[in-house]
Amino acid sequence: MDHELQLQELAHRFKNLLTIVRAVVGQSLRSAVSIEDAGAAIDGRLATLNRTVEQLLDADWNTAPLAVLAQNALVHFSAYADRWQCGGPAVDLGPSSAMTLVLALNELATNAVK
Repeated sequence: MDHELQLQELAHRFKNLLTIVRAVVGQSLRSAVSIEDAGAAIDGRLATLNRTVEQLLDADWNTAPLAVLAQNALVHFSAYADRWQCGGPAVDLGPSSAMTLVLALNELATNAVK
């Protein structure tokens, strides 16, 4: 891949990631009852997103195993691990689906422990 094409791809991915971050922050602010609550929600959601990005980067931004994505999305909820379980066939998800899924799982877990 030539340098110009790589820069265009990087710019595209960065814009997509910023769109996701803006949505995460907006969601966190809308549902927060205090600034501290908003800060904690933003921190948790961005940490989840960060783990997902790292996982996808380790896989050259191709696919990631669903089981690992789910574990990473729920790592902050280990005290509630008895409330959920992951099982089924091995499935790999692409970057867009992976990001959407981990944020959805994180949101479901956040609401379940409130």
